[in-house]
Amino acid sequence: MNSQQNSFMVSAIHFLAWFSLIGGVILGIANGNVSNDISYDTDFSFFIFITYTSYGVISFILFAALGKAMILLEDIHEFAKKRTEYVKEIRKSYITEKEG
Repeated sequence: MNSQQNSFMVSAIHFLAWFSLIGGVILGIANGNVSNDISYDTDFSFFIFITYTSYGVISFILFAALGKAMILLEDIHEFAKKRTEYVKEIRKSYITEKEG
């Protein structure tokens, strides 16, 4: 996977993170305003609001952590490639010194 594909995936994951946070708040407000069929009570239910909002926050944290992990993995991959090139150079110079 190249860097452009990875940055697109990270952007998509960050979009999902924000979408889940905003969606959790919207669902919390919408479902918190639903009237109770038994008592026909139309009061706002904070428990339902907090439940859906916390689901949104948890999803946001998970998606944001996944995006950060992908960025770190890309950095590790780049470092490993540079390290491999460096080791190949050192080995090549060591072999030529030994032969010469």
